[in-house]
Amino acid sequence: MKVLRLRIILMRNISVICLQIDEYYYGLRIFPGQDPANVWVGWVTPKYHFHANNFNASEAVRRCRFQEIDQYGGSMQSLEYRNCYMMNAASLLEAVPDTGNAKVSGILIGCIIDTSIGELSFLAAGQDTGIRFKLEPGAMLYPAAFVAPTASEILQFELGRIRYTFPLSSAMFKSTRKSLVPFCPPRLTVEKLQPYNWARVPNECLRTTALKLSDVRGWSVLCDDPVRIMSVYVPEKDMSFDILEMIEKPNYLQFHRQTLNLYCKLAAHGNQKVAHILCGHVDEDQIMYAIKNHYLSGPMRQGFHDFLIAVHLKTHVDARISAAHEYVVPLVPELTTKNVFNPSSEDRFPQICGKSVSIRPIMVCSEVQTKYVQCDRESAGASYGQTGESVEVSNFRPLFKLFNSLMIVGLIEDDDLRYVMKLIHPSAFDENYEPGQLASHEAIVHE
Repeated sequence: MKVLRLRIILMRNISVICLQIDEYYYGLRIFPGQDPANVWVGWVTPKYHFHANNFNASEAVRRCRFQEIDQYGGSMQSLEYRNCYMMNAASLLEAVPDTGNAKVSGILIGCIIDTSIGELSFLAAGQDTGIRFKLEPGAMLYPAAFVAPTASEILQFELGRIRYTFPLSSAMFKSTRKSLVPFCPPRLTVEKLQPYNWARVPNECLRTTALKLSDVRGWSVLCDDPVRIMSVYVPEKDMSFDILEMIEKPNYLQFHRQTLNLYCKLAAHGNQKVAHILCGHVDEDQIMYAIKNHYLSGPMRQGFHDFLIAVHLKTHVDARISAAHEYVVPLVPELTTKNVFNPSSEDRFPQICGKSVSIRPIMVCSEVQTKYVQCDRESAGASYGQTGESVEVSNFRPLFKLFNSLMIVGLIEDDDLRYVMKLIHPSAFDENYEPGQLASHEAIVHE
């Protein structure tokens, strides 16, 4: 009876002590031969999505510090949010004076989390390293390790416990909550980060019509309006990708932007021969697709607009500017029988009251002019473009450059000009404007 009573009292004391302990532990043993400098151990949050061949703390760790200031400028509270709490094993070993006989049993790195105060700490060879991390409220953590192998036997997770701590299983499973006995479920697997290649899907799905002809002939699928894409081919890698994905590839984006700039320079000063050759590289379908697309990145949008102006409009713009103050009187058959150059002739200026004749070159750019007005209306009133850039850079700047060229050439009518000015500043150019009458997306300048 005394033994049973003593055992009951001891179990009650252990349960009381367990309620006062909120520290949980797991260990990572690095076997001999593995370089500790290539091992990172700690905790990760669900927001960690970085994958690389080598763990680089400056790139992989995302952090944000929140600091509360009182009315006197003093700091009341400071809290740092991170996506992971990883420490290098070699740095942890340098923080302790004696690592013991690590050549035989390896190096044991311990990770402790205190849920009562929200603090992480690390042990190296059974000694406290003095390194602490303060956690934000409600943080969710997972044990993690990153390693670049230098030996056949690398490391192993040890889910046991040390003095005054609980095993990690007592915090993860409800059935073993506050249990001193380590528990490992069957078929336990360790998750690992794997890279994936993402492909862009069309913004609009294909509109197909399926019709069963017969049991013998099978089904017939018709697509009336196919979804068009413009792909970029990379011969060095023998691969192609959608031009809308170029915002995720900065190197390719910069290269193709500079390539379009080079095309513009080659077609400068009225070099029509080169301009005709360049039209084979960037044809009408590509230009119209780039102008009409709402999701094209800002640098590519500017590049295609500059190419359109340099190759197709620049020569006509320069000709109109140079001949702005020149007047040509065409010698039509009605004027051949009249002496129009005689100062004493009464019919010296027949073109004033007579029928007007135009010898301007005809430019077939009505589709560009119509699309410009539509794009200007769709871009008005927004603060940021579809791909994250400023609308001034991605939308308005190329559109206004194109508008300037079309207006000089003479493709912008008075009604179009009046409509564009109303979009830019309706309160100044719209006589029927009333504050709050137009929607926010129908004006570029807001008051």
